[in-house]
Amino acid sequence: MAQSPQGWRLVAARPFYSEVERPESQQERRDYLWPLGSWGKTGPEEVSRYLIFFSFKHGEEKPDRRYRFWLLPFYFQGRDASGETYRAVFPFGGTIRDFIGRDEISFVLFPIHSTSKLNTLETSNWLWPLISKTTGEKVERQRVFPFYGISTREGQYKKRFVMWPIWNDVEYFYPGSSGKGFVLFPIAGHMKLEDQESWWALPPFFRYKTGDRGTYLLAPWPFIQRETGETEKLYIWPLWGHRESHGKESTFYLWPIIWNQTATRGREGEHRFMVVPFYYQLTRGVTNEPPHQREVKFWPLFSYRRVGEDSKFHTLELWPLGDSGAVERNWAPFWTIYSSARHEDSVDRELLWGLHRDQKRGKESRFWSLFPLWDWRRDADHRSWSVLKGLLGRERFGTNTEWRVLFFLKFGDTMNQETEP
Repeated sequence: MAQSPQGWRLVAARPFYSEVERPESQQERRDYLWPLGSWGKTGPEEVSRYLIFFSFKHGEEKPDRRYRFWLLPFYFQGRDASGETYRAVFPFGGTIRDFIGRDEISFVLFPIHSTSKLNTLETSNWLWPLISKTTGEKVERQRVFPFYGISTREGQYKKRFVMWPIWNDVEYFYPGSSGKGFVLFPIAGHMKLEDQESWWALPPFFRYKTGDRGTYLLAPWPFIQRETGETEKLYIWPLWGHRESHGKESTFYLWPIIWNQTATRGREGEHRFMVVPFYYQLTRGVTNEPPHQREVKFWPLFSYRRVGEDSKFHTLELWPLGDSGAVERNWAPFWTIYSSARHEDSVDRELLWGLHRDQKRGKESRFWSLFPLWDWRRDADHRSWSVLKGLLGRERFGTNTEWRVLFFLKFGDTMNQETEP
């Protein structure tokens, strides 16, 4: 069991189980031989996963509480925000709500027939994805794939395909950017709008676009990409590429290995540099001032993170991806040779899985140990030291002192003891 200076509490029997509580954010997390199982709670919201079983509980505990229960991809059950229950057994039939970006999905012997709803849009599918029809406010779509399809949105566009991908055409009605276009795959294409014009040859490999916002050239895609105007871009893929647009700048070398990225929003700036998967660096802060946040990860040797005055350092660092609380709780302690964490005026250092510990809580408290040879502690009204975990030791509370010899023998002043009348 451990407790951080921020008030977090951690209990773990790694790698089988771990539990962490963060009272300030009303968060609880439990892991069961992660990644096999996990449970989490933030305020009244709960989510759990055990292999392919997922459970979600939303809002305060009450009889009509909204919940979702998934046994992917076979069984779905839940209660929506209106209190109505639903269930589905895939692929035989049923109804699912709030799933894969849809408000509601119903099916019978999928993929023979299915329907879905999203806001005002209602879609009916037969032999999905071959035959489909969608209707809604100002929207209508129909397709018999790959033979014919049409999609219209009133006042915005009309799109159509015939023998996809061979023929595609479009008409836009946007004010200031209306016009028509077509692509005859894989031969050619052309689109003429009020503010831009594009030509394709052997699409998608060769394209040239010019307009009010600049020019765009693929010659051929994806190897040569050039853009000018609001966005400046030149890619000689996969060797080198550079792009600048609206305060963001990105450069790569030997894609996808080396990346250099910067972003500026007012006085706030951010810089990232990556050599995938070995090195990652991030800095955030105000222009012309020391960075407020800094992260460095040199896989598999070490990782370092600082936000304001708080920081942490780990070595080794065998997890190649981004920070993961579950990995740090359940697996990282097995390969962490040395760690250091600082929060305000508190410092925790550990070497070789607890062989050496050094803890500091401001000026009031200090603990130092070299297991099992020596440990020493100092608090506001408490002092102690010990050799070989009690072979010889001394402990003092205020003016009271106690000695320990041969682990079990104690003698000295009687501490905190009252004499009854």
